[in-house]
Amino acid sequence: MGAAGSSKRSDDWYRSADWDEAARAEFANRLARARADNRVQYRRVKALALLETGDPVREAAARALLEENLATPDLFDFERVVALHRLADTERSAGRLDEAERLLRQALSAGGPDGNGTSGEEETELAEILLERGGQERIAEAKALLDRRSEEMPLFARSRFRLCVAQVRVSLALGDRAIAQEWAVAGLQVAGEKHSGLTYHPSLGLVDSDVSTMAWLEAVASGHS
Repeated sequence: MGAAGSSKRSDDWYRSADWDEAARAEFANRLARARADNRVQYRRVKALALLETGDPVREAAARALLEENLATPDLFDFERVVALHRLADTERSAGRLDEAERLLRQALSAGGPDGNGTSGEEETELAEILLERGGQERIAEAKALLDRRSEEMPLFARSRFRLCVAQVRVSLALGDRAIAQEWAVAGLQVAGEKHSGLTYHPSLGLVDSDVSTMAWLEAVASGHS
């Protein structure tokens, strides 16, 4: 039964969220032996797995891996954007909105005018942060970011829903309740989608929102908020 019954996969060393002493040693050893042009991918995948745990020790390790990627010469746009975006998420979670804003601006700059490597959520998240920080100039910039992103809606329903919710919030902040209502209706429609549109991944990127957000959207859509 030994090897046949083991659930450990050959790629667990970089795909799993394991980070005990043995896992750290294995990751370091395998990474050192890997081809130089594959190391960035291995660090990224491991970092994202570690971030999913919500554990402070693993998060610190993930940050270190992403920062190591950013220090890599000739880094592809995609890898740079992913590293900056994920680091921005950790800063935002820690309440350091100014640093999260700075990193997201760098991510958008790295993507360039064509958005190379971006996920479709960078503008939305930056707008969310600007709204959290407040002030007329920030709110106006948030609206501009969201309108630019809305010209070409993201592929995944989850990203479109997030964009709709942000548009509702910025419209309310600007006092435009009619536009807020339109975006709330659009958000509810996106939340109701049952198929991703992708043949082999029908549930990928669908909306899984909390009850309070849905109730709030329904209130705005009905003109009661």
